[in-house]
Amino acid sequence: MVLLDQYLAYKQAALQLMQTELDPSRQHDPGYQLTALGDALSSLKQLRRSTFSPDAHQAFFGEEEAYSEYTLAAMSIQQREDLSDQGKQALIEWHRKQLPESLQATEQRLQSETREHQARLSALENTESPEAAGRKLVELGMDPESAEGVVSYLKQRESFDQQFSEFEQAVDAEDLEGLAGADRQKHKDALLEQYFPDEQSRTWARLRMLNQS
Repeated sequence: MVLLDQYLAYKQAALQLMQTELDPSRQHDPGYQLTALGDALSSLKQLRRSTFSPDAHQAFFGEEEAYSEYTLAAMSIQQREDLSDQGKQALIEWHRKQLPESLQATEQRLQSETREHQARLSALENTESPEAAGRKLVELGMDPESAEGVVSYLKQRESFDQQFSEFEQAVDAEDLEGLAGADRQKHKDALLEQYFPDEQSRTWARLRMLNQS
């Protein structure tokens, strides 16, 4: 119960601590953001140490603080202009090895998943056809069934893009100048139904029209 009371008091104090506002004139400055984040983490760490015993502090927040410090160090390294990309990676890797073993495994898995995700995005963006994208995804380790689902979706989007282009041409070709607002919209809705017979493609079309407005 003593520990519970300490934790509740800490949560209340932490909430007040984190309500400190950023300087509006500097809030988009990456250097200022990093400094403010570091100050906030330092203040939280000090509050925890003053509230809990060393054992309780470590049990509740040890891994969290280790990962926060690693993340802060990695962000700081990425902002440095005196290092090459290889130098930055070497320093980040050194900090990663200072993490507890369990966190090292988690971070390595996250890094691997990030690289895999980026490679798959590149495959989608830089291939000449949905089929080629599917083959590349399989080469990158995606199971064939999932890759086929991606290919099917890309083909669907290609078909939609063609339909939308034809829809726009039809709208532009119609002489709607003499129609009142309601009749004009009714006619456009009729063309929408004609070119996009299913609800999903109509939703896509409406979203694209909103983005273009």
